Amino acid sequence: MASSFSFHFDVDGSGAQHSCAKDARAASLQQETFAPAEEVFDSNDDTRLTDQLDDRNTDLVAGTYEGGLKVWECTVDLVAHLRRQHQRMDGKRALDVGCGHGIVGACAINLGARCDFQDYNRQVLESATIPRIAAFDAGSRFFAGDWLALCDYAPWGDDTYDVIMTAETLYAIDSMPRLLALLKRRMAKPSGVAYVASKTYYFGVGGGTRQFEDLVREDGAMSSTVVWTTPGEGVKREILMLQWVG
Repeated sequence: MASSFSFHFDVDGSGAQHSCAKDARAASLQQETFAPAEEVFDSNDDTRLTDQLDDRNTDLVAGTYEGGLKVWECTVDLVAHLRRQHQRMDGKRALDVGCGHGIVGACAINLGARCDFQDYNRQVLESATIPRIAAFDAGSRFFAGDWLALCDYAPWGDDTYDVIMTAETLYAIDSMPRLLALLKRRMAKPSGVAYVASKTYYFGVGGGTRQFEDLVREDGAMSSTVVWTTPGEGVKREILMLQWVG
């Protein structure tokens, strides 16, 4: 039997559902599948997307493209940590936030979890994530849009996740409250856990793990613990584990 996946596009935060089912062997989405929506780039061709980013000489365009076509260092750190900490994740529901190529979520699926995927950019999900994940036949769902849009996304109802994973998403201070809001809305109570892999500081943009820890502490709903860090001096890479307080 051919496997299928569902894809949800809600960049504008309207809550309107645009979804489709496709044979996993095709692992691609057609432009006509979706209702008209504001596009950062006027083509779904990932080669053109990459060319435009090369022209700008940047890995990020704030508010438009959030770096999903690049595999960042902390992604590798988080995969290694999951393998160390979870021999199996059978029966658990996982969410890969800011998924990019979906490498962290693919690891969770390999460990037995059912995993859904979120990235800001639809083009990233189409060209990078879905081709990797479709072969697993894991019943995964894919959401393109801002974190706040996913907080109250009606088609996903009150769905929560046992494990939420995110890497390299703390680089911008002003986006941290949205990430925390997503974790509070979608992390299962009382035993859910979130793993946040990040650098301690991002030069030029000001984010990092210390700022996020301060935000979590001020909010008070969750605790944050450093469960892994790189050795040596200088800017470190860390993994934070967030759990519900009480």
